[in-house]
Amino acid sequence: MSTRSRKHKNQPYPAAVRESAVAAVREGLAAGRSLTGLAREMRLPLHTIQRWLGREARGRLRPVVVTGEARFPRSGGVVLYTARGHRIEGLDLAGAMALLRLLEAPA
Repeated sequence: MSTRSRKHKNQPYPAAVRESAVAAVREGLAAGRSLTGLAREMRLPLHTIQRWLGREARGRLRPVVVTGEARFPRSGGVVLYTARGHRIEGLDLAGAMALLRLLEAPA
């Protein structure tokens, strides 16, 4: 697949080209290949493939069941989010602080 097949750069790719590219990318991703490598191999801009993949996903809704009861009740204690992305939950304050010191200590 090549961008050279289009006459003008601002002309959109035909739908058949998009569908074929998305199918090939999905197959490559399922085989463990990188999106960047696939885009390079197909000679398409990475952002174009990302946009096509996003377009395909938009509009698809999943059924959701909402109940009145909590599925994972909280155990009390504090909930702490650290600057490095750790989440500490369910410990008392002293335990959370001790764990925080270990997690956030310089390496």
